[in-house]
Amino acid sequence: MYGAELSGVLYFGVDCMSRIVYAILNQNLSRITKMILKPTPISSDLFDYEEGTFFAEVSCLGDPAWERVYDDACDEGFSVVSAKTGKHVVFAEVGQIEEYGELAGWNFSCVTPGFKHLKAVVWND
Repeated sequence: MYGAELSGVLYFGVDCMSRIVYAILNQNLSRITKMILKPTPISSDLFDYEEGTFFAEVSCLGDPAWERVYDDACDEGFSVVSAKTGKHVVFAEVGQIEEYGELAGWNFSCVTPGFKHLKAVVWND
């Protein structure tokens, strides 16, 4: 009888803990997915694409060319919307490109889960 009670207590403890962990993870995951905004949608037709990198000139992207990516931070970027599927991926600025002491462009990395291997370069024309 003592072993059964102990098993019952252990089972209840594991079951209760798993429900708590699930609730915490579920709450945090829903908060994370809400953090990424849908900044400036730009058609993929406006970019050249080569080996995982999108290329464009800033004057071709419209105004504003990019805006906030996260609802709780000041990172800026844009969404590339596929001209074929209508799906989008979000890019955030990770650095600037300087040549001869002047701003030549910006580097962006994809922040959309499953597409983080993609990059973008926007040239300052």
